[in-house]
This record gives sequence, structure tokens and C-alpha cells, in this order.
Amino acid sequence: MKKIVFLMIFLVNSMCYANDLNKTFGVGLGYPYFSLKYGITSKTSIETRGAYDPDVLVGGLRLNHYFNPEDKAVFYISGEADYILFQSSWVEAGNGEGYAFGFFIGNEYFIEKNFTLNIDMGPVLIGLTDTNRDISSNGVQWVFNAGLNYYFSFGGEKEKVAQKSEQIIPETKKVQPTQPQLTETEKKEIMTTHFNKGTQYMKQGKYEWAIQEFQEVLKYDPNHQPSLQKIEKCKQIISGGAQ
Repeated sequence: MKKIVFLMIFLVNSMCYANDLNKTFGVGLGYPYFSLKYGITSKTSIETRGAYDPDVLVGGLRLNHYFNPEDKAVFYISGEADYILFQSSWVEAGNGEGYAFGFFIGNEYFIEKNFTLNIDMGPVLIGLTDTNRDISSNGVQWVFNAGLNYYFSFGGEKEKVAQKSEQIIPETKKVQPTQPQLTETEKKEIMTTHFNKGTQYMKQGKYEWAIQEFQEVLKYDPNHQPSLQKIEKCKQIISGGAQ
């Protein structure tokens, strides 16, 4: 029984995870796990993970929900379900199967626009059964996870993004200010909010979203030079002309 509990602790400490944002594919790699992720929406992603050891094989799914995907440090919650197979001398040459269900709270930090570090923790319910001797054990373990993740685009995606961005970028010289009923102070506050959001999106590599925010600034001041310059820079990066 004690050896089965030890195996349970080994399993939960071997499980790391990574997540995905903004409808992109991503991979997570560590020891001894590998994961594939896809962003269903800007706030939801699904992940399939596998962990391997000579004595243990773990595979499962995780669903992640992000609260602030527009920020550099993204907070999230996750639900996870795993299936376990083991054959180990740690349990007196026993072998069997089991399950793990967990709930996690964590944070993912964008080191670069495509490279992130995430950490999370939460309770995991684990159940193991030695099928040779019909011995079972289950319990709840608090688990801490950490992972490094890389997000990437498939061929042709840059061209599609560039085409879409051209459709949403109107001729800036023809843009007229809107909502004239606002005071100058209110306009400046709105402009600052949109400009800061656009700048943050640029840092994360979300150039299409950034362009839309700078477009909002131009609705109040068509000659706002910082926004015009950043729109041009975003267009150049999307088309591959700058980084």
C-alpha cells in the first residue's frame, strides 16, 4: 500500500502543462512530458498531454479558461482528466491502471511573443488499481506544475492575416472624429485607453488586434501621429517587412 502511494506522488509531480492562446497551435516540452494545444477562442484552449517513464504512462486532456488574454501575464483556471497505466518494481512488480482528475489555478507569462512560461497548482484526485492482486488506492494530492511553451503558425497563415488586416484598415486620412458630444478630457481618456491596449497587443505579437485599437484612436484624432506610426509598423510586420 505504501508503495502505491509513492507511485501516486511520483505521477502527479511528473505532470507539467502548457496552454494556448488566440486560436493558435502550440507545443509544450519538458521532462518527461509532451503536449499539444489549440486555442478554441481567445479565452479557451484545449490541450492533450502525455507523460512517460519506463514504469508509467499517463495521457489526458485539459481545458483552460483565460481571464485576461490581452495581457502579458495571463491568469487562468483549468480542469484536467488523465488515464494512467503502470508496471513497476516500486509496487512489487505489480501492474495496473488508474485515473487522475484535477482543478488548477495558474499564470502564463509571455517571455517573447511566441514563447511562454506557465505555473499552476491545485488538488488532484488520483486512483490506482493493481490488477494482478486487486489492490486499490486513491486520494487527493496538491500538485504544482510548471511548463515552457512555444506557439507557432502554419504555412500561409501570415498571408491570410495580412489580407484580413488590409480589409479592416480604412484610409486614415478619410476617418472623421466621432461622438462630438464628448468633452476633450473624455476624448483624451478614451484615446489613451485604446492606444495603451494597442501597444500591449503589439508586445504580444497580436498585430491585427493592435491595429484595431489604434484605429479607434484615429476616430477622435485622424492626425494622431503615434497611432499612425504604429499602424504602419504593424502592417510592415504582418507583411514580413519588419520585426
